[in-house]
Amino acid sequence: MADEKPILTMPDDPTDVGKSPEFDGTQTVWVEKADATHDHDADYAAAVHAHTGVYAPVVHTHTAGSVSFTSAGGIGATDVQAALVELDTEKATVTALNAHLADGTDAHAATAVGFTPAAGVAAVTVQAAIEEVAGGVTAHLGDTTAAHAASAVAFTPAGTIAATDVQAAVVEVASEAAAALAAHSADSTAQHGITDFAVLEALAGKVKFGTGTPEGALAAPVGTMYLRADGGAGTVLYVKETGTGNTGWVAK
Repeated sequence: MADEKPILTMPDDPTDVGKSPEFDGTQTVWVEKADATHDHDADYAAAVHAHTGVYAPVVHTHTAGSVSFTSAGGIGATDVQAALVELDTEKATVTALNAHLADGTDAHAATAVGFTPAAGVAAVTVQAAIEEVAGGVTAHLGDTTAAHAASAVAFTPAGTIAATDVQAAVVEVASEAAAALAAHSADSTAQHGITDFAVLEALAGKVKFGTGTPEGALAAPVGTMYLRADGGAGTVLYVKETGTGNTGWVAK
């Protein structure tokens, strides 16, 4: 047919590879371009598109070493070839990586492990965080004044004390002691197991205290005792043995 367009093909002759395609009206011819920087693949794609209306895929023949690479992420190479070689050289082997993951002793120095400040700890590495916490514990243990509030110290309920912290336990004991003392002071019947207060009162009347000799100075019934505060050997205790007046005292 008169309007049929020939199909553009890649060169069959190896010597034509790298040349630019041109359509001479009946067939595709491959022409050597004088410009060494000329993009032959682009010429071919343009010719195919002009002839068929379809863009043909362009096959690039650049080497990895001629493709530039911007150094990043610890890779210092500046072309793709060198970057791939650098990665291959520096990569960890599977064996080394598994050994690292299984190392429970010192796979990393604590100074190389990051720590996010939290709970009052300002350090940014594990090493510094441990030292910071340890320092706080040491200072706390050495504090002999107010390391803890009594309300922060736990207490196990025992006896009649129901409180669960030291502060509450002390308050509970103090309150109960005050109540018990008040009840004891108000008890006039059987304090300390003594039930016959008449005997105590009688004894109180039979014991006298003072300075100097009671003879001729203190009247008392027979059987009364006198304790002399300024007495000496044989003159501290006196007993009223006769009479009802102020005589009849005998030193013992």
